Formats: sequence, structure tokens, C-alpha cells
Amino acid sequence: MPRSRWGAPRDGGRRDHHGIDIFAPRGTPALAGTAGTVRRVETTELGGKVVWLRDDEGHALYYAHLDRQLVTEGQQVRTGDTLGLIGNTGNARTTRPHLHFGVYARGEGPVDPWYFVHRPPGSIPRLTADTSRLGAWLRTPRAGAGLFVRPGSTDSVFVLPGYTPLRVLAAMGEWYRVRLPNGNTGYIPAKKLESLERPVVVAVQGERGSLLSVPVAGNADVVVKDIEPSEKLEVFGYFEGFTLVRSGEVTGWISDRLTDRLTHSSAPRGSP
Repeated sequence: MPRSRWGAPRDGGRRDHHGIDIFAPRGTPALAGTAGTVRRVETTELGGKVVWLRDDEGHALYYAHLDRQLVTEGQQVRTGDTLGLIGNTGNARTTRPHLHFGVYARGEGPVDPWYFVHRPPGSIPRLTADTSRLGAWLRTPRAGAGLFVRPGSTDSVFVLPGYTPLRVLAAMGEWYRVRLPNGNTGYIPAKKLESLERPVVVAVQGERGSLLSVPVAGNADVVVKDIEPSEKLEVFGYFEGFTLVRSGEVTGWISDRLTDRLTHSSAPRGSP
């Protein structure tokens, strides 16, 4: 049974719990949640005996605190294959045996695994949302859209500004479950979103800068390309101090410090 949910504080609030804990008797098999390749089998101070499994969709599944590891690096596994046996190794040695299960999306970091394992009660509404958009990046329209805790809600958690990029994770009825660039998730009516293929505006870069894979500043590991002055950029959206742009064939984020120095060569910012 999953406990100690996603985001719970750890080490006195110095870090967050990026996973869920599934308690079970010692020796219970930990099964592969997807077909894929075993990327790492190792022992660490925090996770103890761990296994990393990579699928073909850009997700890495993390199994920690195992009592035994039963796979090897490079091994191909199918859904349901046993990766190891549940234990309490690593920093879980003072707790009851459990599996720490984490999911990481390439280019987006840790995501909440709860929705990968939870089976909701009740009947499922007829699916009307366009399923061809599952996994795609969309954006809110110019007027913005509300983000909800659950499908069918009447009160939004907050209103997302216009042209906020987000990724479609799942569909239920007429709703999409979406993930924002910072990893937060929620629900939005499918009809409230638009394609991210058409740029909002075309602009000219005012000074040299860096194109980032994620909207996080100050980390050289996320720099994917240098942007030269006077380079034309297609602008697709905005999120918390960053602008999503395309430079040549590469799409990424630039800081609003640079965005403020963009010269619009077509419609003004915010125009469709």
C-alpha cells in the first residue's frame, strides 16, 4: 500500500520525497512497471540496493531499498518481470521493509508516480478528449485557462496565464491530465488547450544567450545551445520567468532577462 506520498519533506525540509513508498513484507517481488532496459544496478547511501529501468518513452523507473537485486545492467525485461526483492536497505534500515518507487521523465526530472499505480474508484466517463494528443506539448490560449485538482471540478486551483506550455499525460472524459514545465500536474478541459506548433511571435535576439532544455537558470548541464545576437527566434510560450523558443531546429527555454531584449519582427508579444 503506498504511503509517504510525493513531495513529503525529508531531512528536516532540506529535500523533498521524489517518489512513493509501497510497504510490503520483506522478500516481496518488485516488478517491472514497463518493458525496457535495466540501466543501473548499484548500491547507494540513500537508496541502498537500487535498480534503474529505462523504457522507450523517455521514462526512468527507480526502485530503491531492495533486499536483493535480481537483474543485471543492460538486461531487457518485460512488464511484470521481477527486478528484485523488497527490503529496507540504505537510509530505510530503521523502517519497515518497503519499496521506494520513483519515475523520472527525460528533460523534465522527477514526476509523481502515484498516477501510474493508482486505480481510481467508480466508473470511467466516456472518453471524448482527442487521444492523439497524449504525450504532446500543448499550451493555454491567449486568455489562459484554469488548472483543476480533478476532472469535473468547478473551482480551479489557479488560472494559468496565456500561452503556458504543458504536456498532456492522460485523458479522462473531456479532460486532460497535464504536467507543467516545473513538474506540477493538474486537469484542464481538453477544449481549452491549443496546439504548440504555431509560434506566438517571431522575434530577434538582442544579445548572446543560452538555450536551456528546462526552465531552470544557473545549471550548465541544461544548456543545449548558444544563441547569437540578431538570431531569429520563434516564440511558443511563457512560464515563470522563461520563454519557450525555437532556434533553428532546436527548441528550448531562454530567461526573461533575454526575452526583454527580444525585438519583435512580426506581431507583438501576446498576439495569436
